[in-house]
Amino acid sequence: MLTLTGLQSTKYAENLRFSGGGVLELSDEQLLAKYVDGNPRALEVLLQRKRDWLWSLSLKFLGNPTLAEEAMQEAAITLFKRAHQFKGDAKFTTWMYQIVHNAAIDVVRKNKREVTVEIEDFHEAFAIEAESDAVTEQQSLLRALKQIDEDQRAAVVLVYMEGLSVDEAAGVLGVPAGTVKSRCSRGKSALAELMNESGNQTTHNRVKEEKGR
Repeated sequence: MLTLTGLQSTKYAENLRFSGGGVLELSDEQLLAKYVDGNPRALEVLLQRKRDWLWSLSLKFLGNPTLAEEAMQEAAITLFKRAHQFKGDAKFTTWMYQIVHNAAIDVVRKNKREVTVEIEDFHEAFAIEAESDAVTEQQSLLRALKQIDEDQRAAVVLVYMEGLSVDEAAGVLGVPAGTVKSRCSRGKSALAELMNESGNQTTHNRVKEEKGR
């Protein structure tokens, strides 16, 4: 079974360079078409190319590195099975949003128990220094995202974080555009409140530390 974890980009890149056809230079859509036409390595290259994007999107949907890894693998398997269904009338990434979102929903259903998210998970996930402001901001945002309603979270991620139009997000989520707008509005308000509380708590903790010195 093809998995993202098992991909070795250097090995496949070398094989593809010598196999002819310039597979590495093809677009996402062209790579998928080549795979459907019988070139299995085209899909391996496509998944390697999109690995970081799939990971980031899964993490935004789920707010948990362990579950995000599982959802990413599920999405890769679904792509493997449904590649022939891609008609080319939309971008590959637009088509994949629905696959990743559905994979995230399935993972949540299978993992009923809460999985603790440690601060180290975020450091590793974003590969940045533990003391940097970027980690603190990403950490706060992901934790806030995890606390809002699941439907609102999906709408916010797709529209405000991934840059899809309301109509595109509606297509991914299978709901009317008006519903997406409503979920985005409520999700933004909930996020703003949570982020404000988080910021106030951080400031409060810093003041306590300063007084204790």
